[in-house]
Amino acid sequence: MEKSFIDWYLLAKDSKETNQFVYNITEFIDVESRIESLNFVEQCLMIEICLEKGTDEQKAKATSIAKFMIASHRKRTDQIDPNERNRIFDLVLSMTTLDKEQNLNLNDIQEELEELSSYYHKEMDYL
Repeated sequence: MEKSFIDWYLLAKDSKETNQFVYNITEFIDVESRIESLNFVEQCLMIEICLEKGTDEQKAKATSIAKFMIASHRKRTDQIDPNERNRIFDLVLSMTTLDKEQNLNLNDIQEELEELSSYYHKEMDYL
């Protein structure tokens, strides 16, 4: 059975010393195309292992990648219209506090939430 990135991460995390499991994770940071093949969660796990058990060069690169990921996320979230974010928050909040006595139509709220969600996704795709 072939091991996935997550399998290698768990084995590397559990090891007390640098070994083949750690190497299988840290080698991702040495080749940019390999980093890009990882999803966001896997990239975070790779950064963690590199910072804990990598070489000084890998630690520096992991730090740089982490800073870039954080800056990218901040840029995306800063560009989202605060009014839309508040509207989504209010909708979700109202859905969680619904009471039978309030006579609110859940279908209408769900439709509005889906519209806001599609708007949000279009804005994120634009960025």
